[in-house]
Amino acid sequence: MLRWPHVLPQEYHVLGRLTINTSQSCNLDCSYCYAGGGYYGGKSLLMDDRQVLASLMQIVQKHNDIRLVQFIGGEPLLNLPAIRTLCKKVNNLVTTGALKNQPRFGVVTNLTILTEKHLEVLREFEITVTVSIDGPDYIHDKQRPKKKALTGTHAIILKNLARLERAGISYDFEATYTRLHLQNNVTFVDLLEYFSKWKPNRIDITPVSVSEKSELGFCSEDEQRLVVTYQLDALNYALDHLSQGHVVPYGYLREVIGLLRSESSDRYCPAGESNLAIASNGEVYGCHMFTNKKQYRVEKFTNIQSFPKSQATRSYFGRKFKAIPIEAENPTAITFPTKSMVPRCNQCWARQWCRACLGNMEIRSPGKPVPFSLHCELTKHSLELLLQRLPFVIDGFSAIIDAEKPPGRVGGKRDYPR
Repeated sequence: MLRWPHVLPQEYHVLGRLTINTSQSCNLDCSYCYAGGGYYGGKSLLMDDRQVLASLMQIVQKHNDIRLVQFIGGEPLLNLPAIRTLCKKVNNLVTTGALKNQPRFGVVTNLTILTEKHLEVLREFEITVTVSIDGPDYIHDKQRPKKKALTGTHAIILKNLARLERAGISYDFEATYTRLHLQNNVTFVDLLEYFSKWKPNRIDITPVSVSEKSELGFCSEDEQRLVVTYQLDALNYALDHLSQGHVVPYGYLREVIGLLRSESSDRYCPAGESNLAIASNGEVYGCHMFTNKKQYRVEKFTNIQSFPKSQATRSYFGRKFKAIPIEAENPTAITFPTKSMVPRCNQCWARQWCRACLGNMEIRSPGKPVPFSLHCELTKHSLELLLQRLPFVIDGFSAIIDAEKPPGRVGGKRDYPR
């Protein structure tokens, strides 16, 4: 049974994202999969309707406003009935007033499974599709083959993308950048240009999160610096287009702008606070990346209210604040690390804006998650870059920060029908 604080402050009534694992199983054998082939260290499992719906109801009792419900796996489209059931249940909760507002629905998929029934459900519930695709076929097919057959999936994805477009279903791209990209001289800008052949609402390119010994990771300092350079080049590329009145839907640019507007926080990420995840067996975690890691189950948070409060109000453009050390009120009650618990973070000028993925930290440093040096360097350089190019950011801000607006001319007509 979930253990929640008896009294929650108002901000805990809102969940930014609730992820639900409909299928702890997958049809691909991705080389870098943090979920261990989709099983998360467990066994193949489709969603237990009774347990997951029970967990959903307990969450809704404490969080009556959920912004995004996102279906994940494994491969979530392997369990279409569960997605339909959950969408209907959430909509019913809105109708009855248990949820104050209508959440958006999303699904993260490898897009190798797409029947007419899938298209019907995606259209009916207006589900935004996030497609995992790592770039051109000579890279993607090596990293994301089918299980057992070990054949490529790139061509299948392209066919299904065309079907999504014909059906009028919006989609995003999510790419994982690995050493294989470096070896093939494929940069972040190359990927942005490649993905722009299609019509994604958003393009996310994320450096791979693997253990230090993995061949897919960036093993030397030179490689790590090169990846940071490529990411900054992509940021400049998107800003150059923005200054000319055209939006490149680069997700990282939107994130950095969001950081500059965000409230100061001692938390690295919203895991366990405004983000929750329901596993296929109904267990609740602070983040889906912690599935089956019992120390990160939500019921282990014995005192959520002990998380330290921000000492600053809303940040603003054009100024670097000095680092403001924040003392944790009760560090022993905090499962996840905070910035005040890491000396180099506590003294960093970018600490109030910095956000980092705790799941990625855990992968790189199991049991002792701390920010990766690559992330720290990128964050500081990115903030400096945006502050230097501030006029362009302000002029195009409304266009790039709106997650629902597709790419196109700023202030003009959309380039394609939605």
